Amino acid sequence: MKKPTALLISASEYDNDSRLQRIHESLSKTEFDVITVAYGSVPKDRDYYLSPTHERSLLARLIDVAKMLGSRVLSDKQLLTMLSKRLITKDLSKNCVLACEGKRISLVAVKHWTSLPTALLLKEKPNIWLDINEVFEAEHDNSKLWELIYKPVILRLLKIAKSRIVLRSATSLAQIKFMGDETVLHLPNTKKPISDFDLSQPKTKPMRLLYHGLIATNRALETLLEGLKKSGREDIELTIRGHGKPKYIASLKEKAETLGLKDQIKFEPSIKNSKLIEAASEYDIGICLFANRSQQVMLCEPNKLYEYMAAGLGVIASDTSTMRRMVVDKNIGQVSLIGTDQADFLSDIFSKLEPSEINKWKGNAYNEALSTWKNQYDWSKLETIFKHISDAESSF
Repeated sequence: MKKPTALLISASEYDNDSRLQRIHESLSKTEFDVITVAYGSVPKDRDYYLSPTHERSLLARLIDVAKMLGSRVLSDKQLLTMLSKRLITKDLSKNCVLACEGKRISLVAVKHWTSLPTALLLKEKPNIWLDINEVFEAEHDNSKLWELIYKPVILRLLKIAKSRIVLRSATSLAQIKFMGDETVLHLPNTKKPISDFDLSQPKTKPMRLLYHGLIATNRALETLLEGLKKSGREDIELTIRGHGKPKYIASLKEKAETLGLKDQIKFEPSIKNSKLIEAASEYDIGICLFANRSQQVMLCEPNKLYEYMAAGLGVIASDTSTMRRMVVDKNIGQVSLIGTDQADFLSDIFSKLEPSEINKWKGNAYNEALSTWKNQYDWSKLETIFKHISDAESSF
């Protein structure tokens, strides 16, 4: 008997999105033939329809805003058609059409709201698995522009999609509790720990700090530099590894030089997701900071937290419910309050760091990573659900 087909759509890069890869793998291991449509560098083949990521211009973003404003007077069909042609998903829409040719799609897995319009336009109207990115409608709720323009559109999309959604999943327990909906499946971003972790050799100076991930303004990287400077610690090295807008990275480098930290800070390009944890294991402490207290931030459960733990690193993070539960309660590091004085909190943490304490954090983090991998990595519970989604009319 021919297996049903599932279509996985995401407006992110497959190469650098471990959760997207994991969803593809989970679908492939169960009741479905799976096709993934996303951005990335893997050539088109039977399982993937990937296209290059385009940098969106200022003009494109302004046009987006205008379209969002205009969407308030459009019908549902017009809204979906317009949104599916937004620059961020234009290529995805084309590839979805190609991927669906001659196939009956029984399930479409949607990662992030930007791909939802494309999924809702599919002719066969298959069931939808919506993988929630923290809280879609609050993704940038610290921005008035977001509140006024984007949030109403997202809420409308979710209303249109409601009757089609048969599975919702999320990374964050805090988010699920906030939503007050027990039907959301908790699928955390637990990472596989490195196999050669060893603390038998005592830690020696310098202490090595790592930030990896998107280099963007909401990651409190300027605050991190200020905190390091204020601490007066010259025996701490910091590596900032990732990709971001060249102008912003240049401004961070300039700030580091102005603060007299040029010799203590290294900037490195992003590396493949498959190499991320192994490369991180060369450091002592991972950094996970935020610049604001938006609802999205306060409910999130970042990938990098689990990546740092899997690499056997202590963690210094901003104080959110997730970070306090994992970092403080598990004794794998310390948290700093988010606010205008966050640099002072970081300075205090840095000034008191000692090798013996770092070693305790590292050991606790690695042991916690082993435990969460064993207890939470198993997504086999999805198989039971997938068995009940055999065609477009099925539900669970």
